[in-house]
Amino acid sequence: MPTLGYNAQTYRDWFLYLLENRPGSVSSKRWPDAQVLTFFREAERLFQERLAFKNTVSASVSLSTSNAHQLPSGIQGRKIKEILFRKTGNADFTRMTQRRYSDAVDAGMLSSSATASTPASWFVDPSDTSAFYVYPKSDTAGTLLIHYVTQVSPLRRIWKPASITAGVTNGSATVTLSAAATAGWLAAGDEFGVIDLTQKDETTTSNIGPTTWYKTSTVDGTAVTLAETYEGPTDTAALFITAQVSDMEAAYPAKLGYAIPTYAVGMALQVSAPQQGMALKGEAMAMVAGLSVDDGAIYNVFQSLNETPFQV
Repeated sequence: MPTLGYNAQTYRDWFLYLLENRPGSVSSKRWPDAQVLTFFREAERLFQERLAFKNTVSASVSLSTSNAHQLPSGIQGRKIKEILFRKTGNADFTRMTQRRYSDAVDAGMLSSSATASTPASWFVDPSDTSAFYVYPKSDTAGTLLIHYVTQVSPLRRIWKPASITAGVTNGSATVTLSAAATAGWLAAGDEFGVIDLTQKDETTTSNIGPTTWYKTSTVDGTAVTLAETYEGPTDTAALFITAQVSDMEAAYPAKLGYAIPTYAVGMALQVSAPQQGMALKGEAMAMVAGLSVDDGAIYNVFQSLNETPFQV
């Protein structure tokens, strides 16, 4: 089924709509796309932190002569949220206690001569973001789950050049572009929206939006494959719009609504109309109140980020 279209283009539409329709607000024309994207990125970063936007990697652990373990390069420098341990043969993971590095040093937890047992604590050295430590050392094989704050890819694009058309067929997921998808304006994971045939007599698509959006699965030159079959009318030269999808939206499909662009408008108005800006920020936070991801499903939710298990 087509998606709801919560993407950079619809974010932008909502952003400009709020600016134009709030009593006493300034014209939206003063905000170029580059500035709008900056607000989106900052709002997305805030929601990433507020929602504990986490990812998980698993690690096999065997009898160790050291309590120091190296993080994989893909997550070095990330903020570790929690670490859990499960002995081989056990069904459940046990959450380990995080210790402050200074306290761990004072307690002798860095000593490699400490007796091996079941790891119960973990800590990191602030001066070395590539490693973490467990205490005591593991005396048996097992598995670690490391939950860390992931860094979302920032929104960089809003929509495509208007000079390219697309061949679409009802019931097919294959789309053929009139020119190759270059210059970074279309990538797998973006959303693709066809403009209704009745609107094609318009001279510009700047104020026209698709009624439905489709997620792109693959992009290879002029060949695009959608993640679902196209349900609209067949057209050999359809006008269309592409829009980048926020990583937050991909992780929480249709649950964030317009929280990100609403908060972005709040930031845009925080100097010229501070009361309106604060009200909009409050509205945005209310949209995601109570939203969370169950720890047991984190890996499945974020598996599209291509994290893989690693050995320590």
